[in-house]
Amino acid sequence: MNARFFHINNNKDSPALLRKFVVHALCWLIYITYELCTLYYLTGKLEPPKVYIVYYGVNIAFFYGVTTILQYTFDRRIPRYFIGFAGMAGLLILLLTVKGLLNPELHFRQNWLHIRRGEVLTFVMTALYRAGFFFLLAVFYWAPRHMLLFRAKADRAEKALLRQQINPHLLLNSLNFVYSRVMDTSEEAAQCIVLLSELLRYSMDYTAAEDKSLLLEELKQMQNLMEINRYRFGKRMQMNMEFTGDPGDRRIPPLILLTLLENVFKHGDLTDQDHPASVRVDMTNDGCLSFKSQNMKKSSLRSVIRSHQGLQNLRARLSFMYSKDQYALSVHDQENQFETYLMIKL
Repeated sequence: MNARFFHINNNKDSPALLRKFVVHALCWLIYITYELCTLYYLTGKLEPPKVYIVYYGVNIAFFYGVTTILQYTFDRRIPRYFIGFAGMAGLLILLLTVKGLLNPELHFRQNWLHIRRGEVLTFVMTALYRAGFFFLLAVFYWAPRHMLLFRAKADRAEKALLRQQINPHLLLNSLNFVYSRVMDTSEEAAQCIVLLSELLRYSMDYTAAEDKSLLLEELKQMQNLMEINRYRFGKRMQMNMEFTGDPGDRRIPPLILLTLLENVFKHGDLTDQDHPASVRVDMTNDGCLSFKSQNMKKSSLRSVIRSHQGLQNLRARLSFMYSKDQYALSVHDQENQFETYLMIKL
């Protein structure tokens, strides 16, 4: 059954591949016709057809070799610059070797040692000029597709942010009504509503994936979330949160630290006196921000799966806004304990 399903999928992809092949073939035919017509107009003569078939075949193969290397190097989360550079150098050497073997003025010499330096230099410069031309063609062919992939990555990061949010305007209006009802009956409940309103306003002020908020404001909202849960758990809550360093005017993507802290409250066991949860945020003078949390896990397997989804969304946002050497996110999911570590160079 699996083999038949795979075979059907291949049949569905075949028309698209055929259309792509036809389009490419037509484009190359038009281009080659244009060049040969221009060459005949300027010189009044053409070489035998087999000469152009061979040389255009080599150049077109070089074109697709460049696009393949570009895709392998850049169309991934972590670009492989060294491999891409080595691949380009190897492809260029191969091109020069093949063209050298096909060049009649060089190949049919009886003694290669007596080839004049000027002939070799002319051959190399001409080959490099054509290689540069087809290299640029390959770049212009690959670049739009790469930009579309980059845009799709940005859209996924933005959607990941939006999935973490709810409609704050609706909730703020509802919270105002609830606050007016409970203010005279429960001071603690009213204070929780005020803190929750501040959290929602904060998320509402930074809805664009490209925006960054003040680190100091993010820390303030973390404290608000901590206070809300203190009202929730009361004296049963076993958790410590510590911050060191000077945030200054540094900025971070909004809700990054809040998401990690919220995971501790949502999925951690915060009533274990022997193993209290801990959260530590450090800001160094050189602009390195670190977040580390450690908590015992709840017994529910379902909550663990949800926490992983939230961390996947968080990782998508970080990879969009920072390069790999600017951040590190690690998760240690042990049998009874869950640890999270985040480092960002601001």
